[in-house]
Amino acid sequence: MAMVAVGTDSAGVFAVHCAELVARKVGLMTGTYSKWYLGDAVYAGFDGEYLILTTEDGIKATNTIMLEPCVLAELQRYIEYLKNIKPEEHES
Repeated sequence: MAMVAVGTDSAGVFAVHCAELVARKVGLMTGTYSKWYLGDAVYAGFDGEYLILTTEDGIKATNTIMLEPCVLAELQRYIEYLKNIKPEEHES
């Protein structure tokens, strides 16, 4: 698996195995797959390597997105970016 730089400290940049990053940041246990309902027919799960997002119609998954750990890290960076945007910056 790829390594990803996840931050800096006085010792410099440290790297964490992507799957460990996902397990720690998302709070899911590696090696298990259980769905978590997010709302609006969207479920999240983790298979030990990928964060799996599905939409379901009540019978089966109708759409599936498998996010690699490094992509999830970028999604988390985007969410942090959105948290820091001032309301007037959202206006066109």
